[in-house]
Amino acid sequence: MWAYVDGGVRYLPGEWPKSTKKLFDPTSAVTLYTEAPEGITIPDYKPLPPA
Repeated sequence: MWAYVDGGVRYLPGEWPKSTKKLFDPTSAVTLYTEAPEGITIPDYKPLPPA
């Protein structure tokens, strides 16, 4: 199972915060999203053909 740090915030190269306090904080980790995070669009894929 993946756990996303700091509520799933994404950082670009060079933007990683100086403080790493939240890396081991289970209260800010996310292991399950019930909805896609803001700014993330889930692609709509065509169903696979029957086997």
